[in-house]
Amino acid sequence: MKTGFKKSLALLLAVFMAFGAAPFALGIAVFAADDDYMLKSISITPDEATVVQGETLTLQVSGAYVNRYNPTDITSKSIKNDDVLWTSSDSTLASVSSEGVVTANKICESVTITAFDKTDSSIKNTCVIKVTKAPTYVESITWNWAKSALLVGATYEITESDYTMIPDKPDNAEVELTCSPASALQIAADGKSFKVNPLPTGSGNLVVTLTLTAKGAGKDCKPATKQMTVLADIPLGSVKWDYVVGSTGITLFKYWDDSASKKKNFHPYKYTAYDKDGRPLDASALSLCDIKITSADNRVVRPYDACQYFIPVGNGMAEITITIKTPKGVTRSDTIKVKIDDSPYTPITVLGIGYDEKNTDAGASFDSASNTVTLMYTRGIQLTAQMDEKAKLDQDAITVATDDGESVKIVSKTEYKWSSSDESVATVDKNGKVTCVSKGNAVITLTVNDGGKEFVKTVNIKGTMSWWQIVIAVFFCIITGNWGKIGNYI
Repeated sequence: MKTGFKKSLALLLAVFMAFGAAPFALGIAVFAADDDYMLKSISITPDEATVVQGETLTLQVSGAYVNRYNPTDITSKSIKNDDVLWTSSDSTLASVSSEGVVTANKICESVTITAFDKTDSSIKNTCVIKVTKAPTYVESITWNWAKSALLVGATYEITESDYTMIPDKPDNAEVELTCSPASALQIAADGKSFKVNPLPTGSGNLVVTLTLTAKGAGKDCKPATKQMTVLADIPLGSVKWDYVVGSTGITLFKYWDDSASKKKNFHPYKYTAYDKDGRPLDASALSLCDIKITSADNRVVRPYDACQYFIPVGNGMAEITITIKTPKGVTRSDTIKVKIDDSPYTPITVLGIGYDEKNTDAGASFDSASNTVTLMYTRGIQLTAQMDEKAKLDQDAITVATDDGESVKIVSKTEYKWSSSDESVATVDKNGKVTCVSKGNAVITLTVNDGGKEFVKTVNIKGTMSWWQIVIAVFFCIITGNWGKIGNYI
């Protein structure tokens, strides 16, 4: 009996578990997956970001859901971007689509993107966007280094003027230099300066390839290459002008040159540098030398454009000199005389010092025979420079037009400088107005610089006092008791 009851109870429990407990358990499962979870908060990923102007960023949204019957039961899951509302604090800076795609429009420090729950606008979150300038990459790099050779033992440095980048100022303007063969140079850690190593014994001159790579290069930017000849020495022997010298020993040049020159009125230099054996030096060797062209009188002929041309300026004769100096200090030069005629400009010639009567006080006199100005105390005289009548005094400069449309000013403005040897006797201003300060003697000097040619002229100043000025001076000394300067007046 007892055994049968136990078996019946066990069977009853089994049936209950099979048909009664199962629906109850199923009910619990349905409860957990139904609408009994409500949205508590949302979050945006990322919550802050930097976006390049013109580019886009897709934001992601997730939500935290809490069980309305069990507040400790919180779960997180993603939310579709179009299930929330998106806004921007300033769409002109950064806009956002209904799918949460942010477009960076203008450079700014911050703009706020907000996501709202569609059913409850109090549930929201934000993302801060910073818009930056689009990076500028180097599109191309080219050499413009004038040198075509390197000297053994010399040290060189590549500067910004030795290459050209497009665009001019990329975000990363750094460059790196390499050489092939690498053993030819000792390149410093900065990747720009280097020293040329000695040549292998018996190898003669060596041709190397220098490669300049832009660190901020774009995907289509290729490195710049340049072939250079490595020289053991520059055996400079002499340099000679190549112009034909006439029987008078001068070369004539017309100011208005209608020949087939690249630049109208610009005469190209013609010279040849020779080695110690009288053979013309290679252009690559000359590229390492310091070449200077100077004129003895810039009012007649003037160098222009990095020693490529000289410009006839005014009628007259001057010497032009070419000087070549090697990196080791060997210097050679040659001079030739040049005569210019048919120029519209006549160089200024200062003949002496005169004066302007209209701007001169009474009590002043100018004795041209003794070149002496006599001035009464406190009175003044306006001195002037006496010029050659042929000089164009109102012409500050001459402008020469070139065939390529360039305008070049070739004569500097004439400069005047006045000075006094004793300002306790007479002072002079920058315009040549002299004022007597006391009795005595002084020398006024005029220095005129016209395009490099300097003229110096002087005039003597004698300071005097009238009898009544002396009386006033003595009376002043009696009143003040200051007799220290009475000798300046009597």
